[in-house]
Amino acid sequence: MSFRPRSLLRPLKPLYVALQSHLRRRRIRLLVAQLRSVARTPEAILPIVVRLHDAWGNQSFTADVGFLEEMVERTLASRGPFLDCGSGISTVILGALTSGSSDVVWSLEQDEHWYRDMRDCLQMLELTDVQLLFAPLVISGDVTWYSFEHARFPTAFPLILCDGPAVHRSEWPADVFKSWRAGVVNELRRRGVSFETIVLDDAHDPRCGALIDAWRNAGLQVETVVTPTGSHVVAHSSRSTQDSEHATEA
Repeated sequence: MSFRPRSLLRPLKPLYVALQSHLRRRRIRLLVAQLRSVARTPEAILPIVVRLHDAWGNQSFTADVGFLEEMVERTLASRGPFLDCGSGISTVILGALTSGSSDVVWSLEQDEHWYRDMRDCLQMLELTDVQLLFAPLVISGDVTWYSFEHARFPTAFPLILCDGPAVHRSEWPADVFKSWRAGVVNELRRRGVSFETIVLDDAHDPRCGALIDAWRNAGLQVETVVTPTGSHVVAHSSRSTQDSEHATEA
């Protein structure tokens, strides 16, 4: 085993980090290009999504593969616009899948630093149809949700993806922390925005049980989906459930 003094290795560390970052960006660009070029079928897309998940990094905050697979299948079966609560790998995948179509992705981001990083990332990947909004969290009653104004924000979303907001115990009162992401339903309704399906990541969070109860009390049909990589929640508005039943009867 060769021995090299640490003082000789320190100058190399920034170069190593820069090289790794360059290689990671290059791999992400290649995988996004593949997503944009393959046929719009889950069989062709899902293997690329798994590789993109591995290349993305940031595993502590990145949506798990099971959630992303659910997102892909429902995106391919729907027409936009789509709402992405919390920007990241989900935003990139949605942007790639809808690229060149009339389906627009709206993504809300609470952290200003990450918002800037994601804005630069989307520009690098030429995903110009994604509407990324910086939307700090504010308290509304006993919940917290994104605060933003945009004159062209849609009034209906067939599909909403929730891998956010991130509600940390140290930043919010106890009641607001416990409510977690439950506010998405009431806050959208307050804005006059309708939706059909919500897919929410992190069903393992201890706060998810109360969220499911709140959404059921609000009239949603809710189920928990368990996958080998994690669990997530799928919720349908009562209207979309009724529409589905009518379609089946027809």
